[in-house]
Amino acid sequence: MRELIDRAVTRGGLPVDDVLALLLPLFRSVQALHETGRVAPLRGLGLLRADGGDPVSADLSAAGPPQRNRSAVAAMERAASSALEVRTGATVERDLSGSGDPQPLRTAEPSGPGMVIVAGWQRWEHLIGHHDELTDIASLGELFTALACGLDLAETDDADQLGRHHRNLFAVNPRLHPVLAAVASSMIAPDRRQRAQDLHGLISRLETYRDQPEDFDLDRVVGVAAGRADRRAAVLTHLRDRLFDVSRRNLLLHFRRSQRSLNLTEASVPLVLDVGNIRPSQLFTWGGPAAKRLVEGKAVDVGSVVRWDDAPYASAALDALISTARRDRAEYGQDQLRLVVAFLRWHNLKDDPATPIFSPLVLAPATLSKQRGVRDSYRLQLTDSQAEINPVLRHQLDDLYGFTLPEAVDLADPQSIESLRLAVQSQAQATQPGLSVTTVDKPRIEIVRHRALVAMQSYRRRRATSRPAIGRRQYAYSYLRPGWAPLGIQIFRDRIERRPLPL
Repeated sequence: MRELIDRAVTRGGLPVDDVLALLLPLFRSVQALHETGRVAPLRGLGLLRADGGDPVSADLSAAGPPQRNRSAVAAMERAASSALEVRTGATVERDLSGSGDPQPLRTAEPSGPGMVIVAGWQRWEHLIGHHDELTDIASLGELFTALACGLDLAETDDADQLGRHHRNLFAVNPRLHPVLAAVASSMIAPDRRQRAQDLHGLISRLETYRDQPEDFDLDRVVGVAAGRADRRAAVLTHLRDRLFDVSRRNLLLHFRRSQRSLNLTEASVPLVLDVGNIRPSQLFTWGGPAAKRLVEGKAVDVGSVVRWDDAPYASAALDALISTARRDRAEYGQDQLRLVVAFLRWHNLKDDPATPIFSPLVLAPATLSKQRGVRDSYRLQLTDSQAEINPVLRHQLDDLYGFTLPEAVDLADPQSIESLRLAVQSQAQATQPGLSVTTVDKPRIEIVRHRALVAMQSYRRRRATSRPAIGRRQYAYSYLRPGWAPLGIQIFRDRIERRPLPL
């Protein structure tokens, strides 16, 4: 167990998911003891075991009935009640510009004499001969907090630090998850009347902490600001991040094909050619001649990269994008039309490691226009060479793995995408040394052609369901090969052309 504590102190705290995997089995074992009327031997670390990567376990043979000293506990609580403590109603003024620290109108000590965090991996109740279920909850909370924040409660300085910040654990570990910080604070509260009472409910909250809403904590946000001048920006950034939708409905995080997007690479595949005869230079990819014109600020004729015969759905998708951008400019003053320069294929190893996630990574602001009276005359142009890194993806990677990605990259720099890859790889290898991040800059023609063929077949199925009605009859027509069947010829053969009677 000492080795585990030393590792947590050296690293400044273990990842919270690792801490939960190590301690939740112990939490359940203690709950089972409480249901049988016994308490766990959690005073000190002598009866705790953590062999290798196995969860922490306790020697349950030393478990016994609770030890109660109600008179000493009541004396402590009376001493705490005699102190002034204002918990609600106090006015606090905080200057976010950094000119001064918050000054409350009334302050008080958080706990009474003796009700403090003590060193030695023990509670103050142990020192007065009282050991019950609430004492076990506090001991488990101290163990969880120590591993998550990198504290050794055998040291007096660490115990004093936890005692000063037990209500605001972000002062000890700013990267602690808000829900876990709230649960831990409620478990280690020195005042037994303010301590969490239900171990079963605490276990449920720890198991589902990612699904629970996060409350806005101003102390946490201000505490993680880089400096006093950054307080206001930190608060605004945190409020913006709370608006992000990280569910599968958000296409910026879980991208999937829809009628609100168009894959220019797939639309540039010549389906009439065999796979072996398609050259990479025939496809539209970032790094080709069209991309160079876009970076230089020049307009690109979409018809020079899109094959309208092989991608008849492209014109409808482009018209929808133009209409959406025009409506957004009229209603919000700006549009959200972006050219995705690079995607990131990754896995959420903490929630669903088996499912790959395909997210847009580099978003370049662009404009799309169409010349009136001319068919398929679309022009694409970048408004700025500064491309934005997907803010939703940046927030999610920071929340899951602590990755810090830049807010923007300059596409005029030919090494910008490679520099971004190196930044992601260096941060990933900090926790997983064997992990590598690769760049796929050459099109995999077999895969791209297959996806283009699937898109074509899906488009034909949609068109087959909307057959024109002539009188009471319907005709399925197509002007593409294979399956060339013009509508006029079908009407002629069905209604005008003379045929011999069958008899």
